[in-house]
Amino acid sequence: MTDVNVAVQLLGDAQDDDFDTTFVLSADSDLAGPIEAVLERYPNRRVIVAFPPGRHSEKLRSVASGSFTLGRKLMSDCQFPDKVVRGDGSSVTRPASWR
Repeated sequence: MTDVNVAVQLLGDAQDDDFDTTFVLSADSDLAGPIEAVLERYPNRRVIVAFPPGRHSEKLRSVASGSFTLGRKLMSDCQFPDKVVRGDGSSVTRPASWR
């Protein structure tokens, strides 16, 4: 259902005039349709696709206004620590597979 949520948000933000340029971090070609719809209906908008390290989609690349691939170091540098303490004192632990 994440694809649907991203699509709804993308189209809603375009309609509400909330962006001139937006970035979509994904390599999921299911998002090609929503990106095409935004660019068709709102030709003054730009949708840039940022691909995760080691992943890409020619379909997304072909429909987006632009694209680039994020490096592994950048992704690693931007991760939260292993444990994040919330304002209420509870904590969230990053899955080991994300390290």
